[in-house]
Amino acid sequence: MKTLTVALFLLSLFACVSPDNAVDFDKLEKQYSQHSTDSLKLEAAQYLRREMQGQTSDMPIFIDATGRIATISLDSFSSLDNLLAHLKMLNLEPGSSAKNDKDILRTSFIENEINTSTSHQNKYPWNKDIPKEVFLDYLLPYKIHNEYPDNWRHLLKQKVDSLISLWELKFRKSSSNPSLFSSEEFYYDLIVNTASQWFKYGPDVIRITEDPSYKELNLLRRGGCKKEAFFNAYVLRSAGLPATVDVIPHWGSKNGAHAGDVYWNNAEKKMTAGPGRRFERPAKVFRLTFRNHSSWSRHIKPFVSDNDFLLNFLRNDNWLDVTNEHTITSDITLPIKAANDRPVPTTAYICVFDYGAWVPLYWGPVNNDLVVFKNMGRNVIYRMATFKHGLDFCGEIFLLDSDGQIKYFCPNQQKTQTMKLQKLNSGKEAWVAKNVAYTLYLLGKDQKWHKVAEDICRKDAMIEFRDIPSGGLYRLVKSDSPQQKERIFAFEDNQQVWY
Repeated sequence: MKTLTVALFLLSLFACVSPDNAVDFDKLEKQYSQHSTDSLKLEAAQYLRREMQGQTSDMPIFIDATGRIATISLDSFSSLDNLLAHLKMLNLEPGSSAKNDKDILRTSFIENEINTSTSHQNKYPWNKDIPKEVFLDYLLPYKIHNEYPDNWRHLLKQKVDSLISLWELKFRKSSSNPSLFSSEEFYYDLIVNTASQWFKYGPDVIRITEDPSYKELNLLRRGGCKKEAFFNAYVLRSAGLPATVDVIPHWGSKNGAHAGDVYWNNAEKKMTAGPGRRFERPAKVFRLTFRNHSSWSRHIKPFVSDNDFLLNFLRNDNWLDVTNEHTITSDITLPIKAANDRPVPTTAYICVFDYGAWVPLYWGPVNNDLVVFKNMGRNVIYRMATFKHGLDFCGEIFLLDSDGQIKYFCPNQQKTQTMKLQKLNSGKEAWVAKNVAYTLYLLGKDQKWHKVAEDICRKDAMIEFRDIPSGGLYRLVKSDSPQQKERIFAFEDNQQVWY
């Protein structure tokens, strides 16, 4: 019975799939060439034809205990609970399968995307004078990155149109009110006040695909920052605002990763995060794009050992490095030499500290015994590594300071200090607690962490250590705790300075 049920679910996922589904771009381009008023539609068709080449999308699949694949239509479930119950009953696990976009899209689908997106251009006060390249890259495309295409514009139309009507009514009596023309003001009403009620930020209950479609999100109704960012990007595009998702693989300045939606800010004339949602001190930020930038195939793959390249999130052509759009950056140039009878490597990695470990974040080619890591966020602690059979750290741990200078920390064993410490990291829930044992570590000249003190906290939010070498980098750790949430800090002017 279970096998029969699984077989019955080997169905197509979305309405845009068809046995006879090749997109006839010749037809569309001929159609849009008839009238000069359709010039933008013609450019849109030409853009999609060019950028669709090689595009794939992750189709949700579900796998049973025998390895059989069940492609389940998410439309057939009214709630996440129903989906979870169904998966449990059939003992299915979620996954994804890459499908070529040219094999799953129809001409009518692309035509509708072109007609709808171009109808939004210059339609509202907050989206006038959007540069054509921004329109093509971040409003026209039918998907954000690798998610499976669906008709999200149509599904969101009624909700978004209602909000737009209310927005215009709000300012109609004062048409000169600058708030009516501000995409930032509109973003706040649309996303912060409204869309946040449609999709709630919270822990992921289930991960089906890495890049979620609108239908997947509409079923889940809740998820982490990446899911929320994708949802918001769909909503923003439905309202005629160019939008996409920017990703931080590792903050570098704090633990964890992040993803956030970015949109066309008509006051700043660029893509930015929303009000109150700006990225603070990221080491690296990458923008997900529909356009093929040859980011991997031309700019990385020819220079690295494909099988050993550690940064899997860069193994595609649809991203841009936009770190300098969010923070001040510098290129980092470091010397690199042969070690342990090995020749000088051809590539190296720059690493950041995340949840108690050094993790590779970006790469650089080695030329003339030097490696350059481009466009790195400032005020972040870094270290360099190479890779052969494992990650080999080399050189000293350093700070790229706020002026773009490299700073090394050398603890002074002769000049000691009393340290009154309050937290393990800069987060809200990191305060030290009474009657809990803590260990203080100091980074030594050997680039290893050395235990220099241990004590039991006698007062909430304060623990004191005496006779500690000054001028170094430190970590305060809850003794015998596996959590590793602590961050690196310096101690200046009797304060913890977090990195």
